[in-house]
Amino acid sequence: MAPKRRLLNDDPEEFEYPAALVPSVKDMVWDSPTKAAKQYQRPFERRTKPTRREHKASEGRMENGMNGQPDDIIVNFESGPFPSAESAQTTSTEITDLKIDQYLEAVEACTAGLFHLGGLIFVVEGWDISRGQSTGTWYHLQYLRVHNDELCVACTCPQGLQDNCIHREFLKVYSVEHLLTGEGRNDAECPPVVMFQRQQVLSMPDFISTFSVKSLSSSALKGRAIVTHTGSSVSTGIWRCSKDSGTNGACPHVASARKALQDLIGTNNDEVEANLSDGISSKSLARRQFIGPDLREYGLFNYNNTILVSHELLDEYTMSFVSSKTPFTAFVSVLSHRYTVSGATFMGEDLFRSIWFSYASLQALENDFRCTRCGPYPEAVIWDGITLAFGRKHLSSTLSPPTQISPHSRICPQIKNHPKQQLISDVRLRRQLREVLNVPNLDLLLSSDDADADDEETGEQIDEVARERRARRVRDHLDKVQSVYTGLSAECGALASLFLDAYGAVAFSSRRPIPVSYRSFFLQIAAEESILQMINGALLNDLLSFLSHPQKSELTRIISIPALYNVLASQPLVEPLVPLLQWLANEASATLQSLITKDGGIESAGNSEISEMGLDWKMSGCLYSLPQIRYRPKYPHLKTDQKKDVSTRRGDRCGKYYTQYGERRLTGGIMVAWCTHSICYGFHCIPESEGRNDVFSAMVTRWPVAPKRVIYDFACALGPYCMLREPQFFKNTFFCIDHFHATGHTKCSPAAFLSEYANVDPSLVSLNSSAGECATPDVEVESYFQIDQRPPLC
Repeated sequence: MAPKRRLLNDDPEEFEYPAALVPSVKDMVWDSPTKAAKQYQRPFERRTKPTRREHKASEGRMENGMNGQPDDIIVNFESGPFPSAESAQTTSTEITDLKIDQYLEAVEACTAGLFHLGGLIFVVEGWDISRGQSTGTWYHLQYLRVHNDELCVACTCPQGLQDNCIHREFLKVYSVEHLLTGEGRNDAECPPVVMFQRQQVLSMPDFISTFSVKSLSSSALKGRAIVTHTGSSVSTGIWRCSKDSGTNGACPHVASARKALQDLIGTNNDEVEANLSDGISSKSLARRQFIGPDLREYGLFNYNNTILVSHELLDEYTMSFVSSKTPFTAFVSVLSHRYTVSGATFMGEDLFRSIWFSYASLQALENDFRCTRCGPYPEAVIWDGITLAFGRKHLSSTLSPPTQISPHSRICPQIKNHPKQQLISDVRLRRQLREVLNVPNLDLLLSSDDADADDEETGEQIDEVARERRARRVRDHLDKVQSVYTGLSAECGALASLFLDAYGAVAFSSRRPIPVSYRSFFLQIAAEESILQMINGALLNDLLSFLSHPQKSELTRIISIPALYNVLASQPLVEPLVPLLQWLANEASATLQSLITKDGGIESAGNSEISEMGLDWKMSGCLYSLPQIRYRPKYPHLKTDQKKDVSTRRGDRCGKYYTQYGERRLTGGIMVAWCTHSICYGFHCIPESEGRNDVFSAMVTRWPVAPKRVIYDFACALGPYCMLREPQFFKNTFFCIDHFHATGHTKCSPAAFLSEYANVDPSLVSLNSSAGECATPDVEVESYFQIDQRPPLC
């Protein structure tokens, strides 16, 4: 059916809107006595520069032979602003231009909330794209205009964290700059607490107040919480927090919102299942070790010609195991209670375990370890070891992890140990710099303890020894500052000047607060890590690109290096720090070139002719969706290569990696690779303890090009391990520690933490660094990789 026009009369001039009135409404000088009470609501305008999404949409229409929808054809008003029931049947949750326009109508009609909080952060109301209506739940959104004039948009709604959402697409199509308050710069800050909505409950004295509250530990977008209060006053009513739903006001977000509301209105506000399957057993002798005739067309699994179990039951346990880590004991216990209620008896735990393993062995697992959004080779990979261990006495000789050396392995005699990759070579200077970053409180240094205090009754004065002791405390700190300044001057004059401005005697005596960005920057300068952790090959290219045009307007070119980005964003001018940036670029480039050997390392494309071993994955203990394209190289001049990591003290460097895991009589469990959407890309059995070699070998043997990001709970040790062996292959890879394990790495610099980068780059908000932890089973189950204790199927 052809779409209808908005106006049924053929003469459009009869109903033409008097466009001459629009300028008079916008005119700030008007004779109307009510002009002061009027506010012109600017409509949302389409962005002038087509986004990548619009280009793809237009290309898709051309490929399908479509010319697009004419401008004069619109939705029929008689059927409402949303599609009719007939058209809704053929409409999916795909974000089309029509659905974006429906959302625009809702925003402009104030039925879908969209408010500016501050800086470049907004709060948006959840939107059900299939029903075309708001959900009543609030989320945060942030956008950033990067150096190539593209928009980087991040949203914390469930759809935005997984893939894409209507909010992100709306900001890419329609301009929201007219909603910004203040200058709207990329480096503008959002207030810690913002009350963006307050409305009275219908026919009640209560008000609903909604706040956006910044996290106390993180400035990232995902750290902000939505807090709501329902009540007639601050001291009464119900408080709820999106980050801590189990409390009624007992969380720091609620405390901050309560204080803000109290400051605003005062303490008082006068206005204000039949059985899922049947386990059918027989009294006749069971023929174990055999699977009977196939009954899959009936939805039944024939275990041994005497026991039949429905696929529904076995699939239910599979889903329970991968989603909520349900052990066999718990699942069988629940099913036993269900059967008892109906007067039946369920099978025992051992029998069900054997049946499930037999059923699982028939599943086609070889080629379905792939995320539809990340593709065959994910750019961001999360590695995690799982303690699915068994006794080493059951290890089979057929076990073939990626760490094995083949007779065809490439020999790399040029690779040797390369110490002293730190940015500052003087170990004493690095230690002193870290010490002075913990600035003592001047008032406490000058104050006296109880023994030194004046006696108010006798008027006895503090003796000269106490005075000298306090003066010596101040002198010692300032002497360290001067020593660090002298050492940094020998490295880079601009670096020394920046340090003196923040930590020198003038700043110390004036009690000037030091920005957090300065401390983070100097911690990375003084780190015991390689400079390549702070600036790898890809980030070095970003830095050099910025140095070609060192302007404040080009600052987003180095948003990938948050330490530099934050410091430069706080400076009025960029030019004084250009020598510092050049020094960093030179040091990173020199370190990278010193690691790259003459042979150039492994090729990026890999050798497609290498065929994997013909062993079944239940025998080899190795199953990846990525085919093996290389053999694990051999490095004869690295004495620690292919050896177990030993727990030893490592001085000022992080020693968390070198802790013992598991028991000596057990294997190391399995090493699993995940994408950020919790999709497993494969795993292999670890013969001994978990180590860096397992992650390194899996990537080298299967990835044609190294992943862009590698997230691992011991990335601080994995990065140097990989860069020493294959610097050409891993030079553009960023190794980072996930949010969950970051707290245990007390000696690592902020350059090793993913949170340091997510606090600056909105595109990293949707990156779920704990995907492996969320999807990892931590219950003990029988392993396939045994030879003496296999399931009855084998």
